[in-house]
Amino acid sequence: MTRFDHSARSIRRFRDRADVTARLRAAARAARHPARLAPAPVPLPAAEPDSPTISPLAALRTPIDPPREGLVVIIAPTGRTAAELAPWLSDFERSRCHVFAAAPGDDVATVATHVHTVPDTVDTAAIHETLKTLPRVGVILDLVGDDPAARWRRLFLHLRAKGHYVIGRLDDQPLAPDVRAWAATLVAFRDNGTAAPQSVAGEFALAIEDVTVTPTVLTIGKRGTHLLKLRGHETDAVLPVRDPDVTVDSLVVRPAGSFEGRDTVVHHRTDAELVWPDRTIAYPPLHLRHYAGRVLFASHMLFATQRSVLPDSYRWHLYANPSNPRFGSPTSDFARLTPDVKAKGTLEGTYYNLDPQFSGFGHVMTEVVGRLWGWDQAKREFPGIKALFGVKSANNARNTAKYRVLRAYGIPEEDIVWASKPKRVNSLVSATSMWHNNLPYSVHPDLPEVWDRLAANLVDPAVETYDKVFVSRSGQFARRSCHNIAQVEELFARHGFTIYYPEHFDLTEQASVFASARVLAGLGGSGLFNILFAKQLETAIILNQDAYYHRNEHLFTSLLGGEVHYFWSPTDPPPAEGWTRQRASEASWTFDLERHEEPLVELLRSVGTPARR
Repeated sequence: MTRFDHSARSIRRFRDRADVTARLRAAARAARHPARLAPAPVPLPAAEPDSPTISPLAALRTPIDPPREGLVVIIAPTGRTAAELAPWLSDFERSRCHVFAAAPGDDVATVATHVHTVPDTVDTAAIHETLKTLPRVGVILDLVGDDPAARWRRLFLHLRAKGHYVIGRLDDQPLAPDVRAWAATLVAFRDNGTAAPQSVAGEFALAIEDVTVTPTVLTIGKRGTHLLKLRGHETDAVLPVRDPDVTVDSLVVRPAGSFEGRDTVVHHRTDAELVWPDRTIAYPPLHLRHYAGRVLFASHMLFATQRSVLPDSYRWHLYANPSNPRFGSPTSDFARLTPDVKAKGTLEGTYYNLDPQFSGFGHVMTEVVGRLWGWDQAKREFPGIKALFGVKSANNARNTAKYRVLRAYGIPEEDIVWASKPKRVNSLVSATSMWHNNLPYSVHPDLPEVWDRLAANLVDPAVETYDKVFVSRSGQFARRSCHNIAQVEELFARHGFTIYYPEHFDLTEQASVFASARVLAGLGGSGLFNILFAKQLETAIILNQDAYYHRNEHLFTSLLGGEVHYFWSPTDPPPAEGWTRQRASEASWTFDLERHEEPLVELLRSVGTPARR
């Protein structure tokens, strides 16, 4: 147990201010829940310059009890000594205290369990990285002084539920006016900001329990539990110390690398600034991991431990802010599980993750197929392993694209398991996806081995096929609908293309039609994803709206080769409030015949042979 050798000056100061402490305790009790004030922004009272100086220890003692569990973290200004920090720590002498400072005083170790030297306490990156590996945090004391809002935003969610983030000054001076003004906005924010859950604003509003202000101290109470979004590169090091009840073993590691795209891409006229992958496509290392311990599976690709979201939970695992529909995402580092994510029993045995983030065909053909590469190795390591995915209705599981693809890969029916409600699993194997259709765009050059295995079990030579196919979309799909699709279909039909609606046919027929086509054209999106079977492909012609950013078609053809032509058209006008990037990518559109008809007709006349009837 660490004891504190307070300086005589500090002890005398606290004794002389005992009456102030008593008055402050009463005031703090009254101020503990200022968020009960009117929901409009509430101006906080300014500190009176003639009021007695209030010690930081006195200001903290009433609002915050020493945490029964969790660390106390102190962020200190550069070069501070043990005597300066001791008043702030005396309430927590039975707690494990970690001090973060740039150039801490040599004696700070006498008042703290651990001292961490960081490059700069204003830049919280080093603090954040260390907190990832520590036990739960009960209290964070930010004593740096300047610009606390940025540090709060980065570090607040490290706190356990009912924890406190405390902002104060070592010099006993009142809080700066801008800090008090910010505190007032937090009060209003907490009361008004919960109308949009799973937005950044709504998520932070849900995380604030209370806001308490005294002349020298601001405390922000923490509501709820937030899980760290683990990334693949850190999982093996961070998970064992963050969640010691879950072990992780690396079964296979394939190194990172790069390759030159095998297609030739032509973009026809567009006014949009397209973000396009480089000709040289880099791909990350691939991991096949085994997790042993209590892991929550909640469908939509979500796997979580007590304190962490596993890296296998994101379809865009390399993206700056990975997401999942099963959690709110207040920051790029933390997630809040939605209230319906509660385990309903345990699945005994070992399971292989083959769950997509969404159940649509396009997600299955990229997210599920992108993880199949590790199945054979997992089966060798764990002969009784089962492939696992989530479904809305257990009665319909065998009719899903997920089930059909797993069977086509050669996974026996008895080795396929599905869950319609969140479950616990105690043994999980999961593979890094070979597919990444967002920044940074990536695909693994070994993925065609998976495609070939699917094709071997799906392509039927008895199915009627066509040299030139235009892949259209029926009216059952609302996203990215093309208003003048009838005119577009007529144009392609005049030039010998068979108009094909893949959603009307069994996967075997789809695979067979695509496998034989030499020219594939169509509207960008999941209808074209059977292009992975197109071993005879010479030319692809893709029509799309210019806000579509996923680049799936390009990732396919970068491995398949061929000449690829893109014709881009603008989306419908956005609503008055504008669109998010995702909503814009799903917007309806009209193919711009005025701009594109002449070059498109010229291209259609030059490719392929007439369709067979």
